[in-house]
Amino acid sequence: MKLDDLRNLTDQQLRHEMDESRKELFVIRRDMAVRKFKNHQRMPVVKKDIARIMTILRERELVREFTGEEIAPETQTLSASTAKETPRRGRGLFGRLGGGRK
Repeated sequence: MKLDDLRNLTDQQLRHEMDESRKELFVIRRDMAVRKFKNHQRMPVVKKDIARIMTILRERELVREFTGEEIAPETQTLSASTAKETPRRGRGLFGRLGGGRK
């Protein structure tokens, strides 16, 4: 899944995606152990997806803790019209805090 798509999801949706990715990783490992799985390159992709989701969740947790700002509350859902109306903020933790590279 693309990073921009993941950033538009709520915390609850991200946790669901992470659970699904972990289940998929388990199935891939099991199938590789019994030599049933042919696409060995899927494992690193799933691991990176899990890492991306965990990173986004941690960024949001830190922003809530240190700035008190709600980036994507668990109850909020972004519709297509809402996403177009809001100005695009910086990417990642440092972009949201006003710093970062330019």
